[in-house]
Amino acid sequence: MKFSNLSSLNKHYVKRIGLFFASFFIVLESVAALTGTIADIDFKLVNLYILVSLSLVAFSKEKVDDERSQKIRYFSLKFTFNLLILGLALIYLLELNFETIYIAISSLIIYLVVFNLSNYFNPEFIFKEETKTNKKHIKFLVGIMIFIGIAFTYDILSSIISG
Repeated sequence: MKFSNLSSLNKHYVKRIGLFFASFFIVLESVAALTGTIADIDFKLVNLYILVSLSLVAFSKEKVDDERSQKIRYFSLKFTFNLLILGLALIYLLELNFETIYIAISSLIIYLVVFNLSNYFNPEFIFKEETKTNKKHIKFLVGIMIFIGIAFTYDILSSIISG
């Protein structure tokens, strides 16, 4: 089997199947939450079904999957992955009592909205994206990481020495 025949994306018709099941489980969970007829373990299972169904939608090809749709998919995935990391970081740093699966579900929904809006409106800035690296930005991030690493190492060493 050639590697060129392998694809990480689902066929285009899987998008409709995933959208149907995601909508079904979202409505099911909403009705169950309003009526109070579902246990906590069932909420977790329904949320998992929603996440899997939305991932089927998000990672499916378009009917006409050309270079334009691949660029839009890349932009949308990059944007929503950054939002996912930001959401998880805020929950972790602020010690919020929030289910992380809702962050994942929200990021997939945001991905689908951004992808479909970008696909419809065809914004110019997506196609003018340059891949050159901003060396000042990377140096700044590396500097912050080194500073935090030194501070963390100092904190560990001082607690070992004093303890």
